[in-house]
Amino acid sequence: MTATSIKDVLKSPTLFVMKILGMKPLRYQAEFLEDNSPKIIVVGGRQIGKSTMLSWKAIWKAFTHPNEEILIISASFEQAQLVYSKIYETCRNNEFLSTHLQKITLHETRFDNGSGIRCLTAGRKGTFGRGYSATMVMFDEASIIPEEAFVSLEPALAVRGSQLIMSGTPMGKRGRFYKVWESHFHSREWSAYQIKSSENPFVSRDYLREEAQIMTAEQYAQEHEAVFLDTVGRFYPLDLVMDAADDYKYSLERKKPDGSFYMGVDVAHMGTDETAIVVIFVPKDDKHLRTEVSYAKTLLKSDILSSSKEIIDTARAMDCELIMIDKIGLGAGMYDILRATFGNKVRGVVLEGKRRESAYNYLKIMLENHKLRLNINDTKLLYQFGSYTMKESVSGSLRITKDTSSHDDLVDALVLATTALGATLNYVPFEGLGELFTLEEQYIQNMLKRGFPKYLPRT
Repeated sequence: MTATSIKDVLKSPTLFVMKILGMKPLRYQAEFLEDNSPKIIVVGGRQIGKSTMLSWKAIWKAFTHPNEEILIISASFEQAQLVYSKIYETCRNNEFLSTHLQKITLHETRFDNGSGIRCLTAGRKGTFGRGYSATMVMFDEASIIPEEAFVSLEPALAVRGSQLIMSGTPMGKRGRFYKVWESHFHSREWSAYQIKSSENPFVSRDYLREEAQIMTAEQYAQEHEAVFLDTVGRFYPLDLVMDAADDYKYSLERKKPDGSFYMGVDVAHMGTDETAIVVIFVPKDDKHLRTEVSYAKTLLKSDILSSSKEIIDTARAMDCELIMIDKIGLGAGMYDILRATFGNKVRGVVLEGKRRESAYNYLKIMLENHKLRLNINDTKLLYQFGSYTMKESVSGSLRITKDTSSHDDLVDALVLATTALGATLNYVPFEGLGELFTLEEQYIQNMLKRGFPKYLPRT
């Protein structure tokens, strides 16, 4: 390249990505890369390459501008690693860039011009950002980043010429991400992009058709068309669900001997249903009783014997104290198989009608009382909470309804796991839901002393 062409390449982030990184940005990626606006918001569907866009812009900025401090903020450690791994691998493996590296670690990349890139985790409280200064701050998956994270980093952007970027997939009309998106319609403060999954030519049309078949129209609009949806009427309010979300990893290994594991199994019934397993952990510490979803998985479509083998292996690995299964339909056959393996550790219930609503209410009470921790990295579970709504019946009472065209298997399995926990804590018979939650006063008082929500059965 001539001196002039090198200058042009370094000046244009799109040319930089093409000539230096050897990649060809898509149309909307190139538009984003070339955008120098002080504030940018990218609202995108799944699989459009949002994390890749952020990593490219960060590398270009740091390499071509001296003394830049770039922060990339993610809601969880897992998401932060996903973004930073793109930066790490690109800089290490690129022959040209690697010769200009001053320092590269698993958390920070610095070039010999004094510029650096760091990836940080917002965490549950979001107060990590105090004390940082930056010339560019990028929020990745901004819809699930707590408000406190934005507040704590506002002083960091006091540097003249700094740039703020928010990127993510919508998760309801809530939080800073949604408010910023709405504000851009009324002011020119933000440069805004809305990108559908279908705009990426590498996303298979067959894949999108399959997604449309297994999702509700609302879920598809949010996940793939980047539309913010109302959360009014949800039985499990989005703020309630997200308040319980924390950053940790699932593991099949039993690393917590100071408590017990309880499993819920929801067996696929028909159509697009999936068999789901959810395991919750309950600590023995009476003063700080807070259960945790320790493992959650949906099983690929297979015969009942293959599914039962995976369930058995999981239950053995985690040494589950109790396994609760819904005996409706094919669940009866799975119950027999598991019962033959684990004996009385397996309990069967039939969650129908008002009894089913009691179980869903119990899970909601746990969330309202801050007695359940969810994994913020398990977006599949978090999104499935949106399948449950409150609707008025003919008699005028409010009833819990489920969208039968969408997946709710993981939440149903979680309901069964918390049902198992409730039964164990209350020291009551297991078979038959009517008896399952017939609580004696002494056990109710014991449960309340531990800070656990009181179960109110509806019969």
